[in-house]
Amino acid sequence: MSEYHVLKDLAIIFAVSLLVILIFHRIKLPALPGFIVAGVLLGPNALGLVSDAHQVESLAEVGVILLLFTIGIEFSLSRLREMGRQVVAGGGSQVALTVVLASLLAVALRADWRVASSWGSSSRSPVPRSCSRASRTRARSTRPTAGSPPAC
Repeated sequence: MSEYHVLKDLAIIFAVSLLVILIFHRIKLPALPGFIVAGVLLGPNALGLVSDAHQVESLAEVGVILLLFTIGIEFSLSRLREMGRQVVAGGGSQVALTVVLASLLAVALRADWRVASSWGSSSRSPVPRSCSRASRTRARSTRPTAGSPPAC
């Protein structure tokens, strides 16, 4: 019986996503932010139209894996070699800028310099999926204290 709930949730997700993407296309905005808006609308903190977010989340992870696989198939090592200097410079500057901005934000919030450097260094790259799951589990079991660094 739970399979039908997942199918119903997926049908709702596709329908709302299609509607939002059509609106975004009409106002000449890219599709990616439209999918993000659709996810926010459908999530438990807005309209709450999806009944079992955990099962849909599992299917979404499979979708991300398939997307990454597709990108990997079209990946060209020769093109990466051509863009090597740009990739290294762009990636390095993004990491450095993110660390500096997160550290400055923590200092502006009157955090200790050790907490500020921890926030800065932990914000340098996207949080891995396992890390975000661990932080959600930890968030349910304990309450964060003021000035505590991010879970991962």
